[in-house]
Amino acid sequence: MIAIRRTTWAAAALLLLAGCSKGSNAAAPSTAPPSAPSAVVTAPSPTPPEATTTGGGGAAHYYDCSTLLTDAEARQATGIPDMALFTAGKQKEAGGQTYCQFFGGGLSMAVSVFTGPSYSTVFLGLAQSVASASNVPGVGDEAKWSDQAQTLGIRVGDLGITIAFGELDDGALSQVPDVEGAAVAMGKLVVSRV
Repeated sequence: MIAIRRTTWAAAALLLLAGCSKGSNAAAPSTAPPSAPSAVVTAPSPTPPEATTTGGGGAAHYYDCSTLLTDAEARQATGIPDMALFTAGKQKEAGGQTYCQFFGGGLSMAVSVFTGPSYSTVFLGLAQSVASASNVPGVGDEAKWSDQAQTLGIRVGDLGITIAFGELDDGALSQVPDVEGAAVAMGKLVVSRV
């Protein structure tokens, strides 16, 4: 499971980086994460955030994915009737990253919260790489949307949030009439819960 999360997260990170490159004629990396494993993963029961060691972005906290964004909220925002949380994880090796992956309608959506060292070492680097992405007012302290990467990045103090979309089936993203609007709606919910 960890390998799939890392691979999918790495693909999202590459998309963010590809979204900011200028003058390149290289094709964008594939947005399709590896096919979903057959193992059943259940969402953890709601628990308060777990604090660990302090890093460059303050204390590392881990959140329960099912309380950051519910299946019903993801379905309502995207319009995808079977969108559901599939994988939830605490990326302790990244030092404070909570990773929540949803699947539905041929789409993959990853919601990540970066605290502690992961805020400094991962989120700030991603944010800098998409500095030219469009500003999204009214979400956190600062938010940017990348059309090319289909990703919303949000900063709230020394905490970062990303919501990234990917296609498992070609054209699946067209099922969501307003991808940016869906990301913003979900982003506002996540911001209110961190």
